[in-house]
Amino acid sequence: MISHAVVMGMVSVAVAISGFVVMPRVARVQVAGAQGEAAKPGVNPRAEAVNAFNKRVGDYLDVRKKAESGMPGLTETDDPAKIASQEKALSDAVKKLRMRAKAGDVFGTDMTPLIVEIVRADWTRRPAVDRAAFLEGMPNPFVPTVNMRYPVGQPLMTFPPTLLKKLQQLPEDLEYRFVGRDLILRDVKANMIVDVIRHAIPSSRPS
Repeated sequence: MISHAVVMGMVSVAVAISGFVVMPRVARVQVAGAQGEAAKPGVNPRAEAVNAFNKRVGDYLDVRKKAESGMPGLTETDDPAKIASQEKALSDAVKKLRMRAKAGDVFGTDMTPLIVEIVRADWTRRPAVDRAAFLEGMPNPFVPTVNMRYPVGQPLMTFPPTLLKKLQQLPEDLEYRFVGRDLILRDVKANMIVDVIRHAIPSSRPS
């Protein structure tokens, strides 16, 4: 079985899946504020949402750093068993520090609608054959929940590169992934789900 560390290393390699090709990430989302939100004088509400999201991401990384500080035994290794063991130990330590975490704590009520807007606009522009092929990449998706470890044996669905370019850039150890139609924020180092947006991909194409 390919370890999560090896799978993650493949994210920067070009892999064609019916038009979905993985490429290196690029910076900055081209977004602006939630629909219907009145802008304050001199303030870009979308920029505010992005800044607040970046702050929450940083807060999460501080929690993980605190968890790591209590685990001096973490070492670099290529052994799949040791990698899995260290991922579990780290995810368990992080979970203890954020036991009350819930969906939306990191994405936020400000950033979630912007992400959904971008994801759905990208989705509706794709040919039906590409959308079908993408969803077939995980025919039996699990239900992702905050703080759960990403299940061993479940595929890591290739993230569309053109969509990745439109989303806010993440720190190296965090990534966007789809689990079926749900969008997750995944901690690569701990192999755990940090946050979830349900039904980011609509069940049917909006009219």
